[in-house]
Amino acid sequence: MTESGGGLLIIRFVAWLVGVFDTQED
Repeated sequence: MTESGGGLLIIRFVAWLVGVFDTQED
């Protein structure tokens, strides 16, 4: 873990992408 939280940011970004793609899958 880094104080900048870059790793956490990437994880949240990926999780957001998964949610977006999951929602678009109509």
